[in-house]
Amino acid sequence: MLNFLKISTKLKKNFKYGVFGNTLIGIFLRGFGDTIQQNIEIKSNQNQGQKFDLTRTKNISLTGVVIGPLNYYWYKYLDTKYPTKTPRIIIKKILLDQIYGATFFTFLFIVIVCLLDGKTIRESLSEFVEKFPFIYLVDWLLWPPSQALNFYLVPKEFRVIFVNLTLVCWNIFLSYVKYN
Repeated sequence: MLNFLKISTKLKKNFKYGVFGNTLIGIFLRGFGDTIQQNIEIKSNQNQGQKFDLTRTKNISLTGVVIGPLNYYWYKYLDTKYPTKTPRIIIKKILLDQIYGATFFTFLFIVIVCLLDGKTIRESLSEFVEKFPFIYLVDWLLWPPSQALNFYLVPKEFRVIFVNLTLVCWNIFLSYVKYN
């Protein structure tokens, strides 16, 4: 337990510039998720001859430049507006995150990656409309349980980091949906 407290204190000092540190982590982990997904695709028999697409990973990583700071401020807002950890408040935060956060951040992800891939605004919006229902359905399976743990157990200064670690799994999925 003492080691955890030492690590926790050290991490707090390293992330005293929360938005910057959390954004950098988000950029890296988004790209990491895509890297894992591309390696899965390359090793599968479905995509014979596929080579690793560094531009794809760069584009997915770059979504973190916009989404990272917004995520940081979104969770800061939720923690300020609803500071307690009662079951009612946690459910309220999860519902707000699912209804507003998930919709907005998925919209940004799809549109930003499409634009970076060279698609028009119209094509980007069309892809969002096409892919959002499936993404949102799967979102409801992953994020509410993750956020219940996050809002109940994780100290607020580590919430975006926890979300970013969950984002590795989520971005493997998003990369799959976006490019398959």
